[in-house]
Amino acid sequence: MAVVYAARSHVGWRREENEDNLYADGVTLPPDICRRPFSIDGSAAIPAIFAVCDGMGGEADGADAARQAAELLRRHGPSIKAAAPDALTGAVQDYADAVNRALRQGRRGAARRGTTLAAAVAAADGVHCFNMGDSRIYCLGQEGFQQVTRDHTAGAAQGRSHQLTRCMGIGDLWAVESYPPLRGQCRLLLCSDGLTDMVPPPDLEETLRRCAAVSQAADRLVQLALEGGGRDNITVIVADIGAPAPSPALRRTITLKG
Repeated sequence: MAVVYAARSHVGWRREENEDNLYADGVTLPPDICRRPFSIDGSAAIPAIFAVCDGMGGEADGADAARQAAELLRRHGPSIKAAAPDALTGAVQDYADAVNRALRQGRRGAARRGTTLAAAVAAADGVHCFNMGDSRIYCLGQEGFQQVTRDHTAGAAQGRSHQLTRCMGIGDLWAVESYPPLRGQCRLLLCSDGLTDMVPPPDLEETLRRCAAVSQAADRLVQLALEGGGRDNITVIVADIGAPAPSPALRRTITLKG
C-alpha cells in the first residue's frame, strides 16, 4: 500500500511573499520561493508524512516560521514514522515542542513568529491526523466527505473569527490535537486557510470527487481559490491513501515556476 500525492503552493494575488510552507514526503518549499508557484507530484511508501504550515508574524517572520516548522519535520520524521500507534501523538508533540523552542529562541526583539500545523501520518493502521490553528485536513472516504480537523480560533463554533487560539511559536506551549485514525482507502486534502477562505466545502468535495488524478485536483483547487479572490497564500496537498504500491524507484517531479 502506498500514497500518491500532489502538492501546490501559490502566493495569491494580494501578498508580497509566501508565508506558507509544506512537507511532502521529505520535500519542503525552498526559502527563496517568494512569489513563484510551486508544485510537486510524487508517490511514497507507507509510512509517509504530509503537512501544511501557515506562518504569521509579518511577511519575513511568517515565512521563516513556516519554513523552520517544515524543515524541523524532516529532522523529526524518522522518529514519527517509527513510533508505535500509542506513541505517535507523543512523537508529534515532541516535534511541535521543538518548533516552539526554535521559534522563540529565534525572535528578533519584540517580534513574534508563529505557524499553524496540519499534519497527516499515513501508517499501516490508518491515517493519523493532527493540527494546531486553522490549517485543515479533509477526507473523502468510506464515510463520505468530512472535515477531519477542528479550527483553533476564537468563535470557531460560530464560524466568524480568524483569531488563533493555538499555534506553534506564540503563546502557551499548546498540545497538538489528534483525531481517531482514518481507515481504508481515502483521498486527503491538507490546506491553508488561503484555500478554505476562498472555496466553500461543497466545491472542495466536488473537486476531490470529479478529478481522477491528485494532480488535477490540486491544480483545480488552487485555481478556484485564485478565482475567488486569492486574498492569501494558497497551499494544498491532495493525497490518495492506499494506492497501488509504487515502483522501487519512487518518481517525484518538482516544479518551481519563474
